[in-house]
Amino acid sequence: MTVRATRRLDGDDSDAFPRNEDQEFRPCEQRLYWSCLKSETELAHEYGLETSTIGQLTDPPSLPTPPDPLTVENILTSMFITTPSDTTALAEVQEKSWYYYLTEITLRKLEIQIHASFERLHDEEWPLPIETMSPVEKTRLQDFLQCIISGITEFETQLRSCWERLGSAMDIDLNDVTIGCPDELAEYLRIKFYWIKHDLLRIALTIILYFESTSASTLSRGESSLSTEFPSLSEVLFGMANRGLVVSVTIMQVAMNTHRNHGSWFGPMIAVMGALEVIAARRFEKPGLVVPWQFEDAAKSLVDGLKWWEPGMPDAGEYLKILASLDPVFEHGY
Repeated sequence: MTVRATRRLDGDDSDAFPRNEDQEFRPCEQRLYWSCLKSETELAHEYGLETSTIGQLTDPPSLPTPPDPLTVENILTSMFITTPSDTTALAEVQEKSWYYYLTEITLRKLEIQIHASFERLHDEEWPLPIETMSPVEKTRLQDFLQCIISGITEFETQLRSCWERLGSAMDIDLNDVTIGCPDELAEYLRIKFYWIKHDLLRIALTIILYFESTSASTLSRGESSLSTEFPSLSEVLFGMANRGLVVSVTIMQVAMNTHRNHGSWFGPMIAVMGALEVIAARRFEKPGLVVPWQFEDAAKSLVDGLKWWEPGMPDAGEYLKILASLDPVFEHGY
């Protein structure tokens, strides 16, 4: 797999396997590639690291091919499952699992595109506050904000379209998160959808807080400097940020499941991140940001979840301390 990836990056399209072996090994190669990329992007995103060359292929392997039915049947037989009813039931589970697996890869491909597109945000530097910018700098900032808004709008449309195509075959309710999903795989996909949407919309909130936190001249009048300088762009940004706050509260409600797995720590992490963003919005002293009315109920769910995880996850206790120190709504948890 590594040899083939390296060759593609070097512009060499020759296969690492002989042609007669290629068809046999390619499905395995596809599954290995996407499994490695999944694990790598999760860790790289969490620790702010760059991904390896495996994520830089301009023509990555296509979606994994499910195992051959005969192979699956042999595996089931080797597990001492001999009755036709048991074999049929497990084959259906296998088929459903593959559908969810391919759906998760499709969402992850979009997530990778989003992160790659907005990486340059980290490199932008602006003279603050906005009021002190020169006309040239304000024009450059206006173009920058327009570019960000266009990018968020495009990716939000892609995410919604992707989910509508995939969701038709899945019984997953995005409107009422108090309703549980039919199974664990569906629950994971719902969290993944909200996670991607959260990462996308929080860009708008970050921009607002970044520029407004340094704007002292309009603070006394309770006005937003973004609204003053760029009224139309500001209206769109605040709308995106408010949709993002709704997603943050939603994540606080759904990300704290009690099933232990290799990715369990991601749930508390993303839920606490959402809580911190809502706390920042609650402290915002200018008009524009709207804290969702479900926040206090979501905070209780988050505290209960962190308490449940605390005995086996030291970070959970630290999360509770931090949240309680920032907002009284979390004090009952510490």
